[in-house]
Amino acid sequence: MDKHYNKKGIASCSHGSVTTIPTLSVSGVDLNRDQKVYPRCFPGLLRNLMRYYDIHGTLPRVHDPLTFNDKIWFRLLYDRRQILTHLADKYVVRDYVNANINGTILPKLYWATGEPDNIQFESLPNSFIAKANHGSGWTYIVPNKDTVDIQQMKIFFKSWVQQNYYDRKGEWAYKNIKPKIIFEELLTDNNKIPDDYKFFCFDGNVAAIQIDIDRFGRHEKQFVTPDWRVINPYSIDCQKDASLPKPRNLRTMIE
Repeated sequence: MDKHYNKKGIASCSHGSVTTIPTLSVSGVDLNRDQKVYPRCFPGLLRNLMRYYDIHGTLPRVHDPLTFNDKIWFRLLYDRRQILTHLADKYVVRDYVNANINGTILPKLYWATGEPDNIQFESLPNSFIAKANHGSGWTYIVPNKDTVDIQQMKIFFKSWVQQNYYDRKGEWAYKNIKPKIIFEELLTDNNKIPDDYKFFCFDGNVAAIQIDIDRFGRHEKQFVTPDWRVINPYSIDCQKDASLPKPRNLRTMIE
């Protein structure tokens, strides 16, 4: 993944969650625990910069970005397009997908509110997933509503809506999102959370695909090219050794 690209090749990537719970059960998850603790009094952007230096032994080259990492940092520091906020907002982005891509690929939306006390749980289906729209990794999985502790769930939700993810991670795109809790269709595959596919695009073309396997269990990752050759990025965690079968609808996913 450490190839050189021109400045127009600033990469886009999704902000998916990358941690796990052991089985498909009622679970509230905050996936933002740092592997190394940095002073909370430091701004989120500075903590991320310190983490980057600890991992790579150098600082990102933001004034003349060449690598994928350089370009991500260029965006963090300088890119202030409003579209980034729209795409980071898990509620607003649904309108973008409906208007520009294909709304049929979206999971069903059951409810959305900025006030956890106003949630009408009796109107929700038996299974669903709840997320905070204004951050990454704030997820509550409910396969059976009858087993839910509603008050405990509300504690999670109230904690989420009181936070600004920008303060935690320094990612500007999240700074001006109005917090909401959204309730969506719970997608499963044989009673498990499906594998997650993330497409890394340069100049509008898919250059690499990240697959997260069993995200709420042992959690492994694999990177492949669009023609499904395995890539071994430098210093990636949870790397899966064996290659995975190619999805039947891969071409549709890329398009």
